[in-house]
Amino acid sequence: TDIRTRRWVWRQSRTGLVGPEATDIFFPIDGFAEQTLEAVEAARNFLATTCEEQLGAAVTTAMVSAAQPAFTG
Repeated sequence: TDIRTRRWVWRQSRTGLVGPEATDIFFPIDGFAEQTLEAVEAARNFLATTCEEQLGAAVTTAMVSAAQPAFTG
């Protein structure tokens, strides 16, 4: 398993490339619960629906926060 974070992977690098062999992809969407929760949820739902409809992906969504710092998927 190779874990990559946006902080350490240049978005146009070969290291950050997602190819047809990829099976598990994590898309972080950042926001602030008090100010942008609705926008974050809308972005999450749009991304999930698009991945399902356009790629035939099986999608799992979750939210993490200070109160819920982890999820299992």
